[in-house]
Amino acid sequence: MARIAFFTESLPPAGDVIGRFAWDLIYSLADQQHDIRVFSTYVSERQELPASHSRIEIVRPFRRWGITELPKIVPSLLAFRPEVMHVIQPHREALRGLTNAMELLPAMKPVLGKPAFVASFFDVSESNLKRHRVLLSQLDAITVSNREQRDLFTSYYSTGVKQPLLEVVPLGFAKNERVASGLPGEILIIEDATSENEQLSKLKKTYSSVIAVGGPVESHADPLLSFSAIASALKHNAKSCAVILGGWGPLPIRLRHACEQILFDNDVAGRVLLTGTLNEDEEAWILSEADLVFAAPLSEARLAFTQFVRNAQKAGRAMILSHAQADLDPIRWIDGENAVVCESAVSSMTIALTQLLQDPATQDRLMRNLAEFSRTQVSDQPGNLVSRLYVKALTST
Repeated sequence: MARIAFFTESLPPAGDVIGRFAWDLIYSLADQQHDIRVFSTYVSERQELPASHSRIEIVRPFRRWGITELPKIVPSLLAFRPEVMHVIQPHREALRGLTNAMELLPAMKPVLGKPAFVASFFDVSESNLKRHRVLLSQLDAITVSNREQRDLFTSYYSTGVKQPLLEVVPLGFAKNERVASGLPGEILIIEDATSENEQLSKLKKTYSSVIAVGGPVESHADPLLSFSAIASALKHNAKSCAVILGGWGPLPIRLRHACEQILFDNDVAGRVLLTGTLNEDEEAWILSEADLVFAAPLSEARLAFTQFVRNAQKAGRAMILSHAQADLDPIRWIDGENAVVCESAVSSMTIALTQLLQDPATQDRLMRNLAEFSRTQVSDQPGNLVSRLYVKALTST
């Protein structure tokens, strides 16, 4: 098996989804008998590290990634002599922070025995790619979180730059025993009197159906369109309310006011709760309390979409997706079987919401089918995908 040097910005329980993905992948690879040395940042003496594994060694030589800090890891790399170097894109930093971590690593390949150089990306724009041509030309293999990102990289490398191996390794896409049974309902969010936990509990006492809407609103492909669909559906379903996970995000103030006006014009503002920033347990609790999940508003190219859909899948809730999302997501979503798939238009999304709200039997059937699908079909772990990618990369270097 291979010796793998992993570079990740953070480790659980830091709370960010990319750090959690990195650790799940690292642990999965260790279970496959790979030897892993993890290079991460030092946060605090009180930071709790993930459960240990005999094949995983964690090294935290510095407080932040940076070119001037990287020489500190050279002795450890020379002693370890990795066959693969794998860098995880920093959370919410696109390629800017990743460049600092990778700038010197390609230069070390000759003295390390020319290991395969692999990177994982989750939320990259076209401008990021063009800005880091030299960096991207050094990679032997790339993993991305969805097909939208794969198409972006494929288009970039078609301009004449030699294309590395490219594999879609979905965020959180793994067979999980929690999927079939759902998540525990007793998880609490916050215990103060003004928490989303208490507000949602009050809504549930008044309204019979809760819609969990993907967020933050800043990640919606068209916030005005999605708010129009939510307002229209609630207006025609008096016993329903909606919770938008993640709140507004960095949405322009004028656009936020326009979205709020849509709710007021339809007299449903009191039935829409926008949470603040949520961690994974908080989001899981809200999804477990919801009756259906409205993912269609989210831009399929955003990290928020992949994260939200994976969490909703784990919660086993009836889901509404757009056709673009269903086509790009690695799960095979089939309209009427394991989800409702609709057009990205106000009328289509409103009809999908209304019909599902008024049809508990369909909600139950979609939930059962999704749980069965997850139990029997979602079987290829991220570690398996990446392990095969390493073999290809090592063969081609």
